[in-house]
Amino acid sequence: MLKNVPLSELEGMTEILYKQPNANQSVVLSIDQLSNYYEKNLQSYKELFDYFNITNVDTCQFYILQMLVKITNNNYYTFSDEDKGNFRLCLFQIFDNITKLLQRQFIVNKFSVLYITWLKYDYPEKWEDAFKILLSSTYKDNNNTEKLNKLSKIYNITNKDFIVELFLTFDDELIKYRNTYTELEAKRSNILKDYLRDNFVKDLVNMVNQVFNNLSEFQNQKKIILNCTKVIAQLIDWNNLNLFGESVNIILQLLSNEDFQSDALLVLNAIVNKGTKQKFKINEN
Repeated sequence: MLKNVPLSELEGMTEILYKQPNANQSVVLSIDQLSNYYEKNLQSYKELFDYFNITNVDTCQFYILQMLVKITNNNYYTFSDEDKGNFRLCLFQIFDNITKLLQRQFIVNKFSVLYITWLKYDYPEKWEDAFKILLSSTYKDNNNTEKLNKLSKIYNITNKDFIVELFLTFDDELIKYRNTYTELEAKRSNILKDYLRDNFVKDLVNMVNQVFNNLSEFQNQKKIILNCTKVIAQLIDWNNLNLFGESVNIILQLLSNEDFQSDALLVLNAIVNKGTKQKFKINEN
């Protein structure tokens, strides 16, 4: 199939569709043609990543990420090991300009879906260090103070914590709706959870606790605190409660603040509904 529509035209076409979704069927057909081309010509996926990094049109960025999600879901198992490695590299090259990635919430959301979709098939067998690399690429400094300063800088730009946003997406994509999963999806979900439980969740909880222990640094960042609280509630569902003692103690203090009560109660609900004996729950926390 020939690519009759250049990627440069995707900017204008996606802006038209964003403003008037049903206004121009010729635009819809042209975008569908472009999507079909990339889905059938997998060696061209790098063009999509390259153009994502070039364009400043957020609707175009969003659609490129959407095409990459579709390519991943439909074609992951047809990629060679070399192409899988190159695809991973392309994912991380986006972080070279992380402020651009994080300028719009719907771009963060769609990139998170792409990242988790890829990991659904690739982690941990092909990409064992995916989450640790992600954490280190976003917060490279070893010193805790410098890490916090970098966190604050990103938050001031975006009012979001990308890692926490990613794990909210992880729950949405791989855990929350497990009753609807196919056999393959259920198997992959269990594999990812088991490996994360043993190799990364502790690091994630420590990062969240760093936010909780420095609430004064984020006093105007309500969304960050709410998201961190939600992540703790979600993690409690499939991890050992011993990990969350410090987190829960801080979250209990948030119950006195009306802005955080609902999400703090999610944590208490997760503990109560966790499948362990009540006495064990109480002793651990």
